[in-house]
Amino acid sequence: MSFKKGIFPSSPGRWGTSAIFPFLVGAFFGLVIAVISGLMVPQHVFSKTVTNATTSAGQQSSSPCQMVAINGIALAPGATGNNTIEGEFCNIHSQTVMVMVPGMTYDYTYFDLPASVAGPSFSAVRYMTGGNPFGEAYSTFTLDCLGIGPSSRPLNDDNNVENNAYVVHQIITQLTSSGIGNVSFSHVILVGHSLGSMIVTYEAATYHDSSLAGVILTGSLHKVNSKIAQIAKFVSAGPEYPAGYLTTPAPTIGSLYYAPATSNAAVIAWNEKTVGVTTSAELHDIGEDTSSTVSRGITVPVLEIVGQDDNLMCVHAVDCGSAATVKEEEAPYFSQAAELQVVVIPGTGHDLDLSTSAPETYATMLQWSLLHVAP
Repeated sequence: MSFKKGIFPSSPGRWGTSAIFPFLVGAFFGLVIAVISGLMVPQHVFSKTVTNATTSAGQQSSSPCQMVAINGIALAPGATGNNTIEGEFCNIHSQTVMVMVPGMTYDYTYFDLPASVAGPSFSAVRYMTGGNPFGEAYSTFTLDCLGIGPSSRPLNDDNNVENNAYVVHQIITQLTSSGIGNVSFSHVILVGHSLGSMIVTYEAATYHDSSLAGVILTGSLHKVNSKIAQIAKFVSAGPEYPAGYLTTPAPTIGSLYYAPATSNAAVIAWNEKTVGVTTSAELHDIGEDTSSTVSRGITVPVLEIVGQDDNLMCVHAVDCGSAATVKEEEAPYFSQAAELQVVVIPGTGHDLDLSTSAPETYATMLQWSLLHVAP
């Protein structure tokens, strides 16, 4: 099943308008589910209704996670495979795996924040692998990109969007051919955040993996804040990194990535203590991406999710007042095959997964995914 209108059915302004009957049916059953589970989630977003409400949001996934080191990774086609990528692999028992790619300076915990930081609600991994009100459980593989955590630290010029996209392509190949954990998945959904969304876009538009069923892009549009150079500051990452590696000064993180209405002080404090690195090559690619039409090469369904108050994408850039205004800006960058869908999360900044509105983002991701491929 796929969407035909491009905007989810609901009230004009936020979601746009579409078929009303599926919306009413979905809303009714969504309300029933919410009452049963004790948790309201935005069921009106989609026409599909999931009725097996057996768990609650924030619950640990039914299958444990493990950290996996993948050796033999090359930085480009034909290059020597002498790099290592580490990732978190969860719930290996489904047929579909979500490959999650965090944004710049973040490791895998962007998508799986430890519950000890601010409770169990800030984890897309936990939600997608069974910790949701519907009992649906995808597998997830969330990677530390090049230069992050234990993953290899190549030279600055070899750590850009194109290199990381090829890394993701190799991971998809291994996940669908029993190369990781002796498990072979039939389908893949790519999920990116910010720079990770750019990496995912390049991968999907370039390699056209036969297993790829859909692409979810969060915190990434084709225009960025025209004053970004004044608000996004970077300094050298230090002598332990190759020249050209950069990091974000901790005091700027709260105002840069979060909106006051949906921020959590404990999460921001954690973010400031654990900030990672990026490279000048990646920053250059971000500048190039603002006018890039690479995304037109994606031939599978695409969902874009952005926070209404995203300082990087919506302020002095795109009008994020509604899904309709965002889609009007973004649609020219995608083909009809992408069946572009857009969701705007109210009162939310750039870091959707680390905001108090995160459960709404997760529910949106899950319902859209269920419409395109089963777990």
